[in-house]
Amino acid sequence: MKSIKAKLILATSVMILAAILMVAIPTLTNQDYVLKQNVMESATNHISATADSINSFLDKPKTIVKDIAFYVTRAELDLEQTQKDFDDMEEQHTGSQQIVSALKIMNDSTLEVKNASHEMADGNRAILTEIKNLQDATTVIKDEMNEMAVGASEMNKTGTLLSEISSKVRESINRMGNHIDRFKV
Repeated sequence: MKSIKAKLILATSVMILAAILMVAIPTLTNQDYVLKQNVMESATNHISATADSINSFLDKPKTIVKDIAFYVTRAELDLEQTQKDFDDMEEQHTGSQQIVSALKIMNDSTLEVKNASHEMADGNRAILTEIKNLQDATTVIKDEMNEMAVGASEMNKTGTLLSEISSKVRESINRMGNHIDRFKV
């Protein structure tokens, strides 16, 4: 800022000097005229440079404002993106909670199935034990039926023998009766 003030003062001084020279020396020699031209050209160059510096200085706030506007826009876009990311994370969190809840339900169901499977296995073991007992009882009954069949066969044989013996006894009685009838009393 001080350098711009100094340039403004210098430019103003050069302009004043140039004006004095133009007014103070109405008649100039050729050499004076060249000097006057050089002074005027130098003053013009200084004035131009000073004007450029001033314009540059005045343009800086505009540039700064543009830069600030750019960064504000970027910040707004970043804020929008951050909000979107936050919303996405919130949605993901909600989805994760639903998945955890579903997994808990599945785990609970799995435990129920496991417990029911244990009960079914215990029931199956009891059924298998009873089937084994029934098979053993059936084997015993079968063996006893076989023994009864053997006994019935023996009884049948005995009955046949008794029948034969009875027939023989009858025959013998009949023969004895015939022999007795021969004896007269």
